[in-house]
Amino acid sequence: MDGIVNFLIVHGYTFLFGWVFFEQLGLPIPSAPLFLAAGALAHARAEAAEVLRLNLKFSVHSYAKRMTFKDQSVIDDFINALRKAGLK
Repeated sequence: MDGIVNFLIVHGYTFLFGWVFFEQLGLPIPSAPLFLAAGALAHARAEAAEVLRLNLKFSVHSYAKRMTFKDQSVIDDFINALRKAGLK
């Protein structure tokens, strides 16, 4: 999953252009889910930038220590999402 996200971060606009281009040619591939994913990723990056603007010392590691979920996998998923958004 990380490979797909990294690919979309680096080549997202080109991939999106190609996807819509082939859809316009008549291929039955809906572009709406791709637009939603791209928009969510862009919004997540903007929110991460705002977190860093408000707190220059923000650390995913220190944030994870304060999380109190019983299931460690929930914490891991949340932390991975924060990292994908651009926080460290």
